[in-house]
Amino acid sequence: MTDRIELEEKKHSDLGMKKQCVLLGVARSSVDYQPVAESPEDLRIKRLIDEIHLIDPCLGTRRLKTVLAREHGLQVNRKKLQRLRREMGIEAIYCKPRTSIPDVASILTSYKTSLWSARIKSGAPISPMCPCRA
Repeated sequence: MTDRIELEEKKHSDLGMKKQCVLLGVARSSVDYQPVAESPEDLRIKRLIDEIHLIDPCLGTRRLKTVLAREHGLQVNRKKLQRLRREMGIEAIYCKPRTSIPDVASILTSYKTSLWSARIKSGAPISPMCPCRA
């Protein structure tokens, strides 16, 4: 994308900026975009977040907001903290759900069901000692 933006020539005699952007497949707003530098306040908050995360990596944004207000006197919005932590790549350590690990009971139930259906389909007699009745 940035390669195509660099192809656009500001002082082209035959093609205007609009036509060049259409030919390159680039939005006109992205050609003149100048990124904004990060504010000193955000840099200070990021430094504090990093220090606090090294001390206690289990803090989420709600608790982090409280710690920043109590210990550093900073009133920061929780969503701003979420954004800054996402930019820094910092994530709280917590027990995540283990959804990909199957329950043992469901495995046994499906095994018993498959045995039962195989015996019925094959016409084999179902004895009282059948493992599917356990």
